[in-house]
This record gives sequence, C-alpha cells and structure tokens, in this order.
Amino acid sequence: MIIGLNRSAIGNLVEWTTRFTMLLHLPRMDGYGIHPRVHNGPALAGRGAEAVREAITSAVTTLPGSLRRSVTWDRGKEMAQHTELTSDTGLQVYFADPHSPWQRGTNENINGLLRQYCGGNQSLTVGVTPASATPTPRSDWIKSTTTVSLDNENQQVRRGPDPKSPQEVKQEARRKGATYTADADDVQDKIKSNDYDYITPSECAANDEADDIGGWTKNHFSWCRRDYATESTAKACDPQRPDVCVIHGKLAANYSLSMWCATNEPLSNCKPNGGTTKVVSRWEADPSAYVEFTSPAETPGQQHGDQFVRGDVVVHSIGEVPGYPGAKLEEHVGTSIRFDSSWYNQKAKRGSIFTVVDPFLRFSRANNTGYKAVAEHLWQALDKPKETKPPFSDKQLPGKKIGNPLTRLVPNYYEDNRNKKRVDSNRYYAKAWGCNPYFPRWNEAIEYPPEYPEGRPVQECDEYPFASTYQGAARWKTDGDQYKLMFSAEPVYWRENQKAGELLGAWYDWDRISEEQEFFIKVE
Repeated sequence: MIIGLNRSAIGNLVEWTTRFTMLLHLPRMDGYGIHPRVHNGPALAGRGAEAVREAITSAVTTLPGSLRRSVTWDRGKEMAQHTELTSDTGLQVYFADPHSPWQRGTNENINGLLRQYCGGNQSLTVGVTPASATPTPRSDWIKSTTTVSLDNENQQVRRGPDPKSPQEVKQEARRKGATYTADADDVQDKIKSNDYDYITPSECAANDEADDIGGWTKNHFSWCRRDYATESTAKACDPQRPDVCVIHGKLAANYSLSMWCATNEPLSNCKPNGGTTKVVSRWEADPSAYVEFTSPAETPGQQHGDQFVRGDVVVHSIGEVPGYPGAKLEEHVGTSIRFDSSWYNQKAKRGSIFTVVDPFLRFSRANNTGYKAVAEHLWQALDKPKETKPPFSDKQLPGKKIGNPLTRLVPNYYEDNRNKKRVDSNRYYAKAWGCNPYFPRWNEAIEYPPEYPEGRPVQECDEYPFASTYQGAARWKTDGDQYKLMFSAEPVYWRENQKAGELLGAWYDWDRISEEQEFFIKVE
C-alpha cells in the first residue's frame, strides 16, 4: 500500500515469481468529510480494514485458484479483518515479522516503482481505477546503475544482474550444466572427518559462475554468489538547466544485505536470522555477511516421512545514503534449498541441501580401489551397454546423461514393505535374466573367509542400474514391457561388490540423496 495526500491510498497485490501486479482501488467511503470520525469505527478515508478487505476480495476472486493460495502482509491494522477475508475468499493470510521488509521484498520493490508515478505529493483518489499489469522488467530501469563488486580481489566495474524467477534460475542452471561430482573413494573419509568441502572466499572470488544468475553451487552443502553495491555520488544541478550538474564527490552509502527463503508453506517453515549493514568501504574491507535459515520439523520417523520443505533463497540488498531520500531495494533469486527430516539417513536424520545442481557419484577403474571389477562393469554398462548381458538390440541405460537419471529407492521407506519387495525383485531378475543364463555356474565356487566360516559363493551378481533404484531390473513390472532386459548383470568377486555397495550407501547418506531423488554416475 502507498499513501498520498489527504489520507488517500492505493493497495497492491504482487505475485512474487512473475511480478504480476494488481492495483487495489481504495475510494472514500460514504460519509467521508461529512460525518465526524467515530472512535473505533470504519476508516472512511478508504484505507481501513473494511475497505481493504472488500478491495482484495474483489480483486482475487477474478484469479484462478492456483494464483490465490496465500498472501503475506505487513503488520498494518488495515488487515484487521483477515479472518473474514479468508472466510470470503479461501485466501490464507500470513504476516511478516516486525521490521522484516525482506519477507515481502517483491512487494516493497513494486511499492518503490509505484511511488515514482504516484508519489506522496498528490491525491490517489482521482483517476485511479482497478488495474492489473506486469511491470516493466527491471533491467529497463536499473541498466544505467553502475555497480562495484564487493569482492576485494575483483574490483572492476560491473552491471547489476537482471532479476530472474526461481524457475528461470533452475532452468538456467540446468542449461549451463550445473553439476557436481563426488568421488566414491572419498566418501567414507569425509564422513569420518565431517568434511563438507565448503567454499572458501578465495574460491568464490576465482569462480566466474559466482557472478552468474543463481551463483555457483559447488556441492549440496556449498553455494556462493558475489553481490554488488551501488556507488553513489553527490551533485548539484542548475534548477533552470537540470542537465547541467556539478559532482561534489562520493557519498558514504550504507549497503544492507539480507536473504529471505520463499516457500509454498507458511513463512515460519523457513525462517531467516541475520543480515548485515555496513558502509561500502567496510564491505570492501570485509565482503562477508551471515544469514542462517531454520525450519522446524517433527521428530524423524517413518510415520512422518521426509518432511520436506523446499524454498527459494531470495537475496535482498538495500542501498541508501543517510540524509538523502531514495533508498533502493534490489532483489534476485539466489538459489534453492531443501530442508528434510529423513529418518532412514544413517549419517544425520535432519539436514538441508542446495538443490539447483545435479549430483554425480564417480567410481574409479584404478587397481587399488577395492572395487575394480564393479567399476569395469559400470563403465561398460554406461559406455557400451549393447555389449552387456542380457543382450538387447537398442539398450540405453540411465544414469549417465542429464535427462535420463537414476532415482533412489529406499528399501524400508514404506511400512507395507513395497520398496523392499521391489529391491528384492530387482535382484531376482538380475540373476534370473542376466547372470544365470549368460554366466553358467557363476555362483558354484565357494570360499571360507573368517567372517563366513561356513563358506559363501566367491562371486555375487552385480547389476546396473542398481537394485536400490527405481530403474533396476524389475522396472518393467511397473513401467511396461519396453523395459524388459533393460539392465546389465555380471558376476564379480563378492568383496568388491560389497565394497562398491557400501560406498554407494554411504554416499546416499552423506549427500542426503532422498527417496526418489535423481542422481547420476561417472566412471573414470
């Protein structure tokens, strides 16, 4: 809402991803200027609770249901009738925390634009009609702003990045091939040392992707993006000739950096804590800021599932010069995060990850890995699938390229054991249609290692896609006969097979690969 002369006002509703804006006409109510104001009565000027409720109701009922799920308002008394509004429209109303404009950053930004055209020095009751509009892309009105990198090691002048929606950020990341690769050989060492391979400031400074829309995601636990501060100058202009100005030097501008997590859930499900305000010179000396996001969850347990909360991190920056009007808020979507409470995770049952990146797990064909035979089988399955068993004329196995992923299958995810049965079925068909007919007597040789004094087969049937994925050998039973024989199976030494399986399971836990989450495999 913006306020004009004589208590006039315009309300607005903004859809935060597309910036589709609806203006709310708030006319004077009957009796304004005639009857004296009644204490605790309706605000006849047109911006009280009753008028605002009626205006919002009139506007949102013209929208499809998918665009009117909820609204986040500030803590003004004009929303005192929010209960009635929800009853009338089904619109869930949430309120931002006190002194937290970044929780409604897109709306604050649009308010600033509207004030340029409907300023506080004019009445907003004349010539205003209800309207809907998509604002001019911000690249049109910030393209002349010169910005300076806050990174000490990279001080060249840059243009501020164009804003993007969360969907555009994800599409751009996928188009650029935003991936990361974890080494199977390192997983267990990382678990022992809790080494999450975070990004250092020097790494962020050296990586060009940190300047891109969406920043740079190093892995599921590390993301960075360089931000920018506007360099302000003081100038005096001739009132008769506004184009003639004299610059009096730079101004000591304050620059605030904060983040907000936008979800489809209530704001309390992804709550920020932190943010930093410093003059630009201090930013140049120390280009860091701290924000922590938290999300509550029930105690991890099978009955609660994964308890996912997914959110898009919106970065807000406000530049202002003390004593001068015109504080300017910029916002852009930084990245996306996921909170989860995965009760089946053996490393940590609660955690969070950055999600705008596709994870790969890399196996090595080196001799000293302890799983060489498995790596050779994986390499052949991914690079030469038509040469694997069982034969298939046009065998194309998933997990190598973006667009054809593997998805994890957690055996004990459901109480009815449907996933466990599917894992068992994957293994059954790998043996029945792969190892048994094409590798006769593969499991007849027996050895007697210390851990199996009664003996065990020397070989196990190794299958790809893994039995712990929905693309395993039994996929045809749910997805159709076209997936019959769409797998590879080969006998390998049991210790190597178990070693590779342990590393895969450890990586699932370490990288928080959840039920039905996509991932990929590399072999080098």
